[in-house]
Parts: sequence; structure tokens; C-alpha cells
Amino acid sequence: MKKLLVMFIFCIFGFVSTAQAIILDFEAMADSDGPDTLAQPNVGESIWDSITLDLGGDLFLTITATYGAGQDEVDAFVYFDWDDAGLGVCKAPGVGVTINDENDGSKANECLDRSDDNLEELETLYFAFTNAANESKEVQFDAFTRVGHGDPVSSYFGGVVQIGTMFTVAHDGTDRYITGASIEPGRPGTNVNVPEPGTVAIFALGLFGLVASRRKSARL
Repeated sequence: MKKLLVMFIFCIFGFVSTAQAIILDFEAMADSDGPDTLAQPNVGESIWDSITLDLGGDLFLTITATYGAGQDEVDAFVYFDWDDAGLGVCKAPGVGVTINDENDGSKANECLDRSDDNLEELETLYFAFTNAANESKEVQFDAFTRVGHGDPVSSYFGGVVQIGTMFTVAHDGTDRYITGASIEPGRPGTNVNVPEPGTVAIFALGLFGLVASRRKSARL
């Protein structure tokens, strides 16, 4: 029993050490069935010239998009595609579509070309990290992708990003959606709200006391 309890406590502390990873679900944001927070708002099917997410701890993520290459590269729109898809790029909004406007999850905000809603050839998504103190820190960024609506996650793009710079996800020969991302601040100064070790220790001690009291009762 003691060995199991010790293993349980180490598991909890191990969870705390990795709990600073922030998980963003772009699919849920587009489907409007996520937590609807500052970090992950329920935007529905929508088109943005840029969108900034407040990740907590003075850490912000701004997503933008472009189309073309070299001198021909021009601004495009960040697109949240409804129905088990995720994040893509839109070259031009549809007629009557409101830009930078959250939707209810239905297909009300579409691209002019309705098939132009994922990450296609010559399209690029940029993920820029900033914090309020404008400090040069680093984060680990991993973006997960799928090819079509409802398809399983098939690949990911990842790496270490310095705050104040951008991580680029470009077309790699296969049209795809960005379904979500994992963001882990790697340096002090970009903390997010996670359980404090002291809180976990108190919980573990309480659990130990509960086990001890039950064993004592069993002996009586």
C-alpha cells in the first residue's frame, strides 16, 4: 500500500511539472463547443485578418495568414472551418461575410471560394508569441493537423519559438487543417495558472492520512 501511495504522489508531482502545457483546440473553437475562454473562444465558422488569444501569464498568441511567395506574398485571412475541421487560410471572404466576427458554429461565414478553407499550396499560417513585459523568453510550440473533415490527426509541426518571433506553418505538399496546438512556456516569466506543488503535497498528505485511518479502523 505504501509503495502504491508513493507512486501515486510521484505521478501527481510529475503531472504538475508538465501541467504548464496549454492545449488549444481549433476544431472546438470552429464548432463552438469548446470552453469559450480568452485562450480558446468559441468563434464558430469565421474569418479573421488576425486573431489574438490570451494564454494567461502575460502570454499572447496572434495568428495571421498569407498567400503567395517572395515578393508576391500578400495578406490572407485566418479561417476557422466548422464541422470537425480546424484552422486554415482563406484568400477572400464570401459576399456579405463579416470579418473578425464570432459565429454560432454554423456555416454562415464562408470564403468566396467555399473550398478555400484549409491550408493549401502557397498559403502560410504565422503564430506570433508576445508577452506584456516584452521579454525574450521561449516556448515549445507543436501544431497538429488533419487532411479532411473528421480525419484522424496525421502529422504535426513543432519547435522552440522565441517570444517576439513567429512560428511558420506552410503548405508541405498536402492540403490540411490545423486541428490544435500544444504550447509549453519554457522559461520563467510566462507562467500560466497551474496547481502549486504545495497544494498537491497537502492533497497527498491528506490521502496518506485517509489510508492510515482506514487501516487503523480495519485493525480494530
